Amino acid sequence: METPTDPTAERHPSALYLLFFTEMWERFSYYGMRALLTLYLVSEVTKGGLGWTSAQAGQLYGIYTGLVYVTPLIGGILADRILGYRLAIFLGGATMALGHASLALESMFFFYLGLFLIIIGNGLFKPNISSMVGQLYPEGSRLKDSAYTIFYMGINLGAFIGTLICGYLGENIGWHYGFGAAGIGMTLGLVLFYFGQSMLGEIGKRPKAQSLVFEADPHLPLETEKQYALYQEGYRVKKPLNKVERERLYVVFTLSFFSILFWLAFEQAGSSMNIYALKYTDRFLGESLQIDAYEVKSAKPSPNDSVLLLKVAELLNEANNKKSTQELKNELEALEVEVFVMEEKALRGNETLKEAEAEMVRFAKSPLQNPVYFSKTETHRTELSQKPALEIARGRYVMRKFDSLKIKLADKISIQTATRNKSSLSARDLASVKEVYVPKKYAEGYKVLALNKSQPSFVVPASWFQSVNAFFIFTLAPFFSLLWIQLDRAKLNPNGPVKFAIGLLLLGLGFVALVIGSASIAKGAETASVSMVWLILAYLLHTMGELCLSPVGLSFVNKLSPVHLLGMMFGVWFLASAIGNYIGGALSGLVDSLAEKASLSDFFLIFVFISVGASLLLFLLSPILKKWMHQVR
Repeated sequence: METPTDPTAERHPSALYLLFFTEMWERFSYYGMRALLTLYLVSEVTKGGLGWTSAQAGQLYGIYTGLVYVTPLIGGILADRILGYRLAIFLGGATMALGHASLALESMFFFYLGLFLIIIGNGLFKPNISSMVGQLYPEGSRLKDSAYTIFYMGINLGAFIGTLICGYLGENIGWHYGFGAAGIGMTLGLVLFYFGQSMLGEIGKRPKAQSLVFEADPHLPLETEKQYALYQEGYRVKKPLNKVERERLYVVFTLSFFSILFWLAFEQAGSSMNIYALKYTDRFLGESLQIDAYEVKSAKPSPNDSVLLLKVAELLNEANNKKSTQELKNELEALEVEVFVMEEKALRGNETLKEAEAEMVRFAKSPLQNPVYFSKTETHRTELSQKPALEIARGRYVMRKFDSLKIKLADKISIQTATRNKSSLSARDLASVKEVYVPKKYAEGYKVLALNKSQPSFVVPASWFQSVNAFFIFTLAPFFSLLWIQLDRAKLNPNGPVKFAIGLLLLGLGFVALVIGSASIAKGAETASVSMVWLILAYLLHTMGELCLSPVGLSFVNKLSPVHLLGMMFGVWFLASAIGNYIGGALSGLVDSLAEKASLSDFFLIFVFISVGASLLLFLLSPILKKWMHQVR
């Protein structure tokens, strides 16, 4: 084994890269499966899903992710006292591989069994592979911080690849193929770890039967050479905690508290920031947009024909990541031959045809601000919004595709109303329209424009923004790894609490970008076209904050924890992440109500205050925490 024995060594051991790739494949499986879970739960039964409501899916998802972060506490204790880190990692990986294999089977029993096995396996695997990274280095090694940053890069590389591959297979070929691919990834990591164990030497083996108890010398560092050597040989060292050890543990618990505040804000990425990407972000790329024109003709024309409302939400709105390109293409092709027969409908209440047309024209002039039907009550709007593609008309109509055109995104599309008033939309705006109103009655029929997603012009799926964080992690992680080394050589490397505070500050600045980007969104608006630059900038700042906090946090848990409590303290660290995720999910539920009653900017401002406030408090506490660390950097 190439484990460095000199704290001043400049090279990482080869065992680090064994753990890097093992963790990469495990995260491939975990995030690949997680990307599919909610989509699978809410997908229609006819499309292979379970057909659950969003509320049901959210409840199961919350329980699952919460338990995934809680079980590492138990897994760490088992590894410390009974199993050893190496066996715990192998058993955990094997259990997760069986869990993913269970999910690949089309049975509710195996579905629940798979989730259970993944939860248990993650608890054994996750904290202990992190612990082993620190054990590759002797006390005082300058490489430990950069090692955890490299290790963290592997986590996010696996997350990035897993989301893309498993997500594509699950949504385009079959859900269970995606789950199966996640299982293959976990199996690859397990095989790699099993055959690469020789690189680890004696590190991570099961504790010997005997335990050693000795008194700590207050004049020596916590990790004496004797204690470290005994631990390397597989002995389980037990001794009372002295003042130095207790104060160092105070630092671990304090940083764990601030990690809760970090993760409750950071994890908005999977909830409120995802909604922001879907509803309020301009996701168009490219110079042109393919537009299909449709013609609607009346089978029995009448001078009293009502204004035609064509609802193309199935094409424009559901296409935003709810349907695959192939599914959408099939629907568009079907429109060319499908005949829509509209039964004659009586107007509701005392609403006359003239009043209905007037109200329709008013909405047609501002379809983005008022994407509603011309029913006068909210009840009617709700009822009508649940009906199929063509909604309200008098007589019978036939729809067919008659032309296609390509326009530049900057071009305007004119819409002429029944009273010959004109309004226009940009091609970018058209993608945000949930319903297209066509109030003008042409001599040859009504003409409609609809976005054809199957053409080369590209709309970034909202879910793809979830991969931006992982992309920035594995591109910026080497820079941060070198940064800590260079700062340490120059004796300018900030201590752990200060790095935490910097991470929280960067997180807050990311939400400032979202506050600014959301400023142009009107109160209560359902859609908007804010530049994606603001969202990407937020992810960039959040990622930089994460690199200051999360891998450094793993390193400091290792440095500050007594060796015989190491696995348990990593469990505490992941438990703090679980609490942060849970609270963050609860806060994300405020996004719709605040966007309606106040503004979306006010919602994101909450996280600016939390992050920046926590950062300032930690800066103030850092001198005390530095003292409690007793020379650990």
